[in-house]
Amino acid sequence: MIINIDSTDRTSLINWESLKITDNINEKVNTCSFSLQVKEGQSYVPSVGDSIEITDTDTLFAGTIIKVNRKMISSLIEQYDVQCKDWTQEINRLLVSESFTNKTVSYIIEYLLTNYAPTFTDNNVSCELEFSSLKFNNLSVSQCIQKLSEATNYFWYIDYD
Repeated sequence: MIINIDSTDRTSLINWESLKITDNINEKVNTCSFSLQVKEGQSYVPSVGDSIEITDTDTLFAGTIIKVNRKMISSLIEQYDVQCKDWTQEINRLLVSESFTNKTVSYIIEYLLTNYAPTFTDNNVSCELEFSSLKFNNLSVSQCIQKLSEATNYFWYIDYD
């Protein structure tokens, strides 16, 4: 298993007993937590906002660090307890205030991703149900997608890629 933080292999620092990945279904956010230990002379410190990817033969988790707690284990070792969320965290950085008239779900989601989450480029949505009128008033992108999901009885998720 390999753990990359901001594209750098940090596998050797991980306390494997602390690794926990929660892989939820559909729109529920996937989470990950672990501890890593940095010995005197090593200069690495994880930061909120760093990207994380955990792979084996496949990707097991990918997302963003959302919380880091520092503890002194001894005078020579620092421990960092790290909490992460999947990429859903990234699409919720901006609020959406938009109105749509006579637009399909596919069009609306493509519009949201293009204008509010441009790094999410692989949209696999195929839903031609049309809304005569729809308004989002200061909602996160995931809240908008959830609203569409509930209205159409579909499920959604963001995969590791």
